[in-house]
Amino acid sequence: MKNWLAILLATFAVAGCSQFGIGTAAIDPQFPQVSVADGKYIVINQEPIIARRGATITWQLPADKGLSFDRERGIVVEAFLKAPTLPSTRPHAALPELALQRAPAGRSLFPCSARSEREFSCTVPAGTKPGQYAYSVRVTAGSTYLILDPTILILE
Repeated sequence: MKNWLAILLATFAVAGCSQFGIGTAAIDPQFPQVSVADGKYIVINQEPIIARRGATITWQLPADKGLSFDRERGIVVEAFLKAPTLPSTRPHAALPELALQRAPAGRSLFPCSARSEREFSCTVPAGTKPGQYAYSVRVTAGSTYLILDPTILILE
């Protein structure tokens, strides 16, 4: 009887996790999913996006939702923020200093371009220094223009 009860509880626990999206959907840092909540908030399924030098990241909007990327500036890598925060055994380890390096006005630190109105790609250059980068996402939802400024973490 105890075994059946344990199996039943485990089944409900797993089913509950899948209902809330916990541990069931694989996060793919090369294909982040972009959506809009409440018609006015851009939501990305991962923050930060974690990538390596040489990787191509392609952001994707859902089909049939009336959403599109800005054709010229859908994704723009705006700035290098800081070196990566390394794991530590010390609870009060110092964080890396901010080292802001901005892209020239109207430009991106990484080459980025629209693949379609629902896909926008950026390639991390081979010589990119590891660390955290700020980028902007620009999406049109009907007649509303939305902007979000999340981050990408580039690893060695």
